[in-house]
Amino acid sequence: MRFHLKIAIGLTLFVIVSALCWLRYAPEHWLPRIENFALVTVDGSPVQADVYIGHPTENEADAFLLVHLGKTNYLLNFDDEKFRTVRAGEFVRLHWGALFFRPVERGNWVAPMPFQNLNEFRIPTNGHVVTVKF
Repeated sequence: MRFHLKIAIGLTLFVIVSALCWLRYAPEHWLPRIENFALVTVDGSPVQADVYIGHPTENEADAFLLVHLGKTNYLLNFDDEKFRTVRAGEFVRLHWGALFFRPVERGNWVAPMPFQNLNEFRIPTNGHVVTVKF
């Protein structure tokens, strides 16, 4: 019985260490959760949103922001100033971050609506405008 317990503990530690190494060395898949970074509004009214940000490369301008609004998700690209919608099956939300199954750079990126203020994205959705201000 002790032998099986040692093997189970060893395999568990191996899986945990492997997962942590993968998350550390695969930043194009991992976006940590941040608090109080962005104000998200729909048609000018503030809404509750979870926000995750990541830097898939060492270039600080190459940042991606995931905005989770209930059943709708948007990924914002700061470098190209574009956005794309994200299906729920493309990532897993955890309390401390979001894990994408493929690199965040991939996808069909589109230009947002014209900017009205600095440091904001305006996203058209079903007759409404989602605004993300930083």
